[in-house]
Parts: sequence; structure tokens; C-alpha cells
Amino acid sequence: MPTTSKEREMQIAQRRVKGFTQQFGEAHRNLARHAAFPLVLTPELLYQLWANFVPEAPWTAVARVLLSRLCRQVGYEMYEMDIADRNLLLRELKEEFGQERFDELGEFLLDYVAQVLVGDDPDTQDLAQAQEWTALAYSKPYKAARELAKVLSQKVQQEDIGEVFRLVSLLETLAQPLIKSGFRPLLVYSQGMKSFFYGNLKEAVAQLEEIVDEESQLWVADVNLLVPEQIKNEISESAVAQLEEIVDEESQPWVGDISLPVPEQIKNEISESKEPKARNLKATEHGLEIIEKAITRKYWEKLDERWVRASNTSVEILEQFWQKLEIPEDDFIRICEAVHVDWKIIKGSHFSSLRTKITDAEIFKKSLRDLGIRVKTNADVRGYGIRTRVDIVAVLEGECDIGLAKNSDGSYDYIVDLWGLAKKYNQIELINSINQKYAVNKTLAQAKQRGVIKKMKCPRCSSNQIGKRGYFQGRENYICRECGTQFTDF
Repeated sequence: MPTTSKEREMQIAQRRVKGFTQQFGEAHRNLARHAAFPLVLTPELLYQLWANFVPEAPWTAVARVLLSRLCRQVGYEMYEMDIADRNLLLRELKEEFGQERFDELGEFLLDYVAQVLVGDDPDTQDLAQAQEWTALAYSKPYKAARELAKVLSQKVQQEDIGEVFRLVSLLETLAQPLIKSGFRPLLVYSQGMKSFFYGNLKEAVAQLEEIVDEESQLWVADVNLLVPEQIKNEISESAVAQLEEIVDEESQPWVGDISLPVPEQIKNEISESKEPKARNLKATEHGLEIIEKAITRKYWEKLDERWVRASNTSVEILEQFWQKLEIPEDDFIRICEAVHVDWKIIKGSHFSSLRTKITDAEIFKKSLRDLGIRVKTNADVRGYGIRTRVDIVAVLEGECDIGLAKNSDGSYDYIVDLWGLAKKYNQIELINSINQKYAVNKTLAQAKQRGVIKKMKCPRCSSNQIGKRGYFQGRENYICRECGTQFTDF
């Protein structure tokens, strides 16, 4: 039997952890297990974990964990583990020390966040919140699920798509402890919202209809999660479709001599569904360019009588088609098929506007270049068959880009065709990587302005390979990664 992608990921994680253990020993592996608990690691946080929970490991284990294949750097002195590696190490941690150690780590991480991750910077606040939810997911899962459900439902209601995607990504990371504690519906809901905001309504309905109640409501940890009306209506239509084939002319199903009750709402929907529904479509600018090339090959004019006959429509409808006005779906399809063009391409896709915390255009452009992404200013951002003018464009491979448009208050929104982008990229990972790089560059720029960043050198060997190691007599303590000398900020 062929292995699934999750099984392959777990096999790779097992080989990676085994290789790390063979190279450095069990004490290092034990520190790696504790390092897997926080969502994001810093050298200072890992030193604190080492000092409080794994003091039997040599102090060099901290650097070896961070610089090993178990961790990848995601920002300035910020590291994270792959989900499969994390889950494997956390499973080992629980088998070795039990739930009590998870509770201890949860309290430790909450205290650490309260003392260290403070300030008004939105990125610091996001990191602090994510670390808190991580601690709660493993020690107090009900509280974590309740808080996550509240925030996610609020962001869905506000249609803050960028924040919805960030929370979906976080929930995927915390899936294991939440599912074990019975909160799988919250994970399913988050995936349904991801599909919904990508424009895939059918998939969103399929995901949510298995977890909502008969009134299309969903409760998780005493929180009533918002289900968009469009999804509720589609779920209702799905129920109608299932019952439609078994009811009689009065919308009443019978089993033997027993009449089964059907809610009035469904009866009404069944009655309405028997009436034909018209749908209108219109062409995009890019779609008309494709059509124009197609009719040129056939030597037809825009309102050619031969085209009218071939599409079984009228000159008036064809004229409206060229004016990018809505026309009946059947006419639209026949007009495209008459010139052998896929009508779905001609109607195109659409752009979504995602709120961001980006306020500095120059730092944003630098972040794109750091990621190897080409930048354009005051240019068109491409979608699938559509385009529009924006302030900054992240030029990507394929047919779609990511745009940045400035608002009147100085903030920026992403302008992106999520459906088109998904044909080549994982949209969440790509947008998160850009946001993360921007946050790091912004933090560094602010630190430089305040004169915070110093070029530290070891007083013994003059190496600049310096790491933080807590505090000594009220002053920040450092350690040289080359010779092991410890010193304070003097």
C-alpha cells in the first residue's frame, strides 16, 4: 500500500530526530523535546528551557539544537520546527514525563510571555498571543479552543481575510492537542473558512455541513462560531437536494404509511427549486482580448452575423457581451463556444482585498527583494484573466501576482486573486512568509533608529558569534559561541 504524505512526513521526522540523537546524544534529544513546546524559539527562550528543565545537558546543546536540521530560522534570532518534527518530539516528551510536564511548560511559557513579549508593536502582540495559545493548547485545551474560536469568528465577521489565514495556519500547527481534546470541529471550521475566502464555496459547504446543527449553527467551547449566510443557504440547498427526490408533490416524504416531518423552510426551498433560476455572466477585459484573437483567426467581425447564428443569440446580446455587461449564462457560453474558447476563462476570476499591518512601503519592498521576489511600483497586478493598478506589485512566476494598495489612512491592503494564485502557490505560506519578513525588517529598522542594536564582540576572542543567555545581576548576559566565554552588556 502506498504511503500517504503525512506518513512520509513522519518518516522524515523520525530520521531527522534519530540522526540528531546519534550525533549529539540523548541529553540533546531531551532538550529538543522541550524546545518543541513553544511555537517559536529564540536563543534566550531555549536557554531558559535548558536551565529550568534540562540542566543535565551541556550548555552547548542550546546552540546545537537551534543550528541543527530540527530548526529553521524564520527571523532575527527566531526559529521554528517543522510540524512533523514538533509532533514527534512532543509525543516523546509526553511519553517520558507525562501531562504534568506539559502543565509545567505551559505555566513557564505563559510567565515568559508576560515578562518578555510586551509592548504595543502589533507583531510582538501577535507572537505573544500565539505563544499563549500554544501553552494553553497543551495544558488547558478548553481555554485555548474558546479563545481561538472567539477571535476566529470575529475575524470572519469582519472579513479580515489576512487574519483568518494567519489563524488557520496557527490552528493547523496546534491541530494535534486540540483534536485529542475533542475540538476537531474548530479545525474543520477553520478549513471551511479558508475555502470560503478562497472563493471555493462548494468545498466550504462540504466541510461545514458535517459539523453544523440542524439550524446551520456551530458551537465550540461555548462559542457560537459565525457561519456566513452564503454557506448557510448552500447547506440548506444541499438538504433540499437530498430530500427533493423522495418527497411527493406536496413536499412530503413517506415511509410505508408513516409521514416524515419536513421543516417548512426546506419545503419552501423545494418549491422554489422547481422554478427555473437564471444566472448572468459578463466578460473581463482580458477575456475580451482572448475572444478578439479568436474571431480574428476566423476572419469575423465583433458583431458578425455568422457568429450570431453560430451562437444562436442576437446582435443585441453580442453587443452587450462586448460592452462587458451581464448577459444570460446560456448566451455567454454559446458565444464563447462558437469561437472555440473556454467560457470560464473569459468570465475570469476576481481580486480579494486582504487587510494587512503594513505601513512602510520601502521596508515592504526590501522584504520582497530579500525573499528573491521582483518588485514593481505603480503597476498592474495580475490575476487569472484580470488585472488592476496598485501601488506595489510582488511579481511572481505564473499568471498571478500579489499587489499592495494604499488606503487613505496610510495602511495597505493586499490585492490578490486567491483562486488564481492557488494554481501555483500555497497562498497562506506565501503571504505568511512575506508578512514575517516584513515584521523582522521593520523591527530591525526601529531598533536601529533607537540605537538598540550593537555590534557585540567577545572580550576574550573578539568573535562576533554572540548569543544571549538571560540576565546576571540585573544586566543582560551574553555567551560567545566560539569559545564559551560569558559576559554582561558593559
